[in-house]
Amino acid sequence: MIYTSTKEEQQAAIKKELEKKKKEQLEASRRSIIEKTALLHKYIASGNELAKLQKLISEGANINFVNKKGADALHVAIRYNKYEFVSYLLKMGADVNASDNCGNTPLHIASEFADVNLIKTLIGSGADVTAVNERGNAPIHIAAEVGRLKNLECLLTYNVDVNLRNKSGNTALHKAASHGCKNIVELLIKCGADKEAINDRGNTPLHRVCYYGYPDVVELLINKGVNINAKNKEGNTPLHRASISHNLDVVKLLIEAEADVEIRNYNGFTARDIASATFIKGYFKEKFGE
Repeated sequence: MIYTSTKEEQQAAIKKELEKKKKEQLEASRRSIIEKTALLHKYIASGNELAKLQKLISEGANINFVNKKGADALHVAIRYNKYEFVSYLLKMGADVNASDNCGNTPLHIASEFADVNLIKTLIGSGADVTAVNERGNAPIHIAAEVGRLKNLECLLTYNVDVNLRNKSGNTALHKAASHGCKNIVELLIKCGADKEAINDRGNTPLHRVCYYGYPDVVELLINKGVNINAKNKEGNTPLHRASISHNLDVVKLLIEAEADVEIRNYNGFTARDIASATFIKGYFKEKFGE
């Protein structure tokens, strides 16, 4: 007996084939857009002619498609400080508050890599000055961390809270201090930053800079009257932190400023007790005897 398919079965087969072709066409279209968008991102990074950028977009490159890092065309243009490209992309409807895979908006990127004019353009186009990334850092944290003084000055004119905290409880002053950005520290204090702010571990900006070892910033904070004997959640003072990280110049500065060498942390140790480096131990011995 020869089996003959019914009309319904034939129609179902045709429908299935059409759906398959449609799916293939959509996938081909998607791949084409991805390829064109990759070319767009590559040109933004290396090129400078607006006409070529416009041509790529007119040929199908999608300005809102993202790369593997979640960055779209606007992120890339800002990363390479391409002002003309940024202006055009914004005009074409680029999302000024789009986040990449790390939660960074265009303004986060601009705070690190671009100049003041780009920052003003983004904010004028609706960029959120208080947006935070995955680590809770706002643009002011980024600018403070990398030492972009002009960018930070600009951001602070938009009524940003100078004491904004990230997910670790760090303020912009913590960031600037721990990266040795003296001019940024000066600016933040001038703008009302809390010199005694504590993060989630109980560390003040002085604790942070004493650990990372920037004597000029330590001296600045001491001269600004910060508490040199403040304890963090482990009971460690800035002197403990400097001893742990073998920063002899910082240890000397703190002791010259009359830091209390007898303070014990919550494990019962003084800064001298926990100094593991021979040259730190030697300094304590020379200064205070056995």
